[in-house]
Amino acid sequence: MFGLFKNKFLEANRLPADREKYLGFGSILLSINHNSDYKPYEEIMLIEDQYKPVSTQILDQFWDITDGASARATIDHLLQHGTRESETPAFVAFKEGDASAIQPDFAEEFKRLQTIEKNYKLNLDDAKACRSLMGWDLERAAFLARLSQHVGYIPEAEAWQILIEKIKPMAQASFKTWSEYGISFVEGRTFCYGGDAAKGALGVWLMLIDKKDKSVWNKYPLASI
Repeated sequence: MFGLFKNKFLEANRLPADREKYLGFGSILLSINHNSDYKPYEEIMLIEDQYKPVSTQILDQFWDITDGASARATIDHLLQHGTRESETPAFVAFKEGDASAIQPDFAEEFKRLQTIEKNYKLNLDDAKACRSLMGWDLERAAFLARLSQHVGYIPEAEAWQILIEKIKPMAQASFKTWSEYGISFVEGRTFCYGGDAAKGALGVWLMLIDKKDKSVWNKYPLASI
């Protein structure tokens, strides 16, 4: 019965290609945080009403976002400064061999991530070359824009504007491919936040190598959206 419901929801809210292509932004974190048994977030902008309490709790508990003003301020901070402003020198130093540059609590998880990147067959050349935390900041900004419109803190039109007019050009200026974007996200997440490396890498893997339902990352290359 639930399968029938989710299919009806997807079909009723599916977007044309000129909108769908922007849903590559924010879909990793939406999938991770909503623990869904399917991934509609790369196909539709809306999220089912049953997830609104989860969305509200995430925004409040982890981001101190309770209204439109706090949502806009947080998103603007991520876009203008983010973690990259303060942590990029340490991240670069770590990637170039300075083991002391990462927080001790996160070092073991980053080592685990490097094994997971191999196991998930992520692009190891992209991983080796990654020196940017931009993907970590942009994915969070997109996630917050989409979640904030879901709970009614900002209008849907404003969320689209953030994705298309702000996040897209910044992503294209920083990355040639979705793989580079995804690696920057998951390595930034692990370096700056710790957390479960496997969970972050799985979100990227699903977007890059999802064979059952072709991911928007595969349908719409980052450089051409």
